[in-house]
Amino acid sequence: MGSVLSNGSFGSCYTLTDTEKHCNHVAKVVPEKLYRPAEVDALRSCNHRNICKYIDTYRNGSSIWIVMEHVAGGGLQQLVHASGGLSESQCCDIFL
Repeated sequence: MGSVLSNGSFGSCYTLTDTEKHCNHVAKVVPEKLYRPAEVDALRSCNHRNICKYIDTYRNGSSIWIVMEHVAGGGLQQLVHASGGLSESQCCDIFL
């Protein structure tokens, strides 16, 4: 497991390196008692170029690992704060 990307109230996100495919992923590690299968269902159903893709879910001891593709460049919140806001045109580029 790589570096910590973020910590939240339901778990922490870490970078993972897939040495066979030579790519990076993110694992959201959640305590089993806080795991909500509906989150995985929602991730599975998302198919949009600006939403990271769901890879798989694993159980490791008393934790659930939700693995997703790694999207470099930071999150939407960072983009909004760094730019001071987004124009309607920028929002359309991201969300549509």
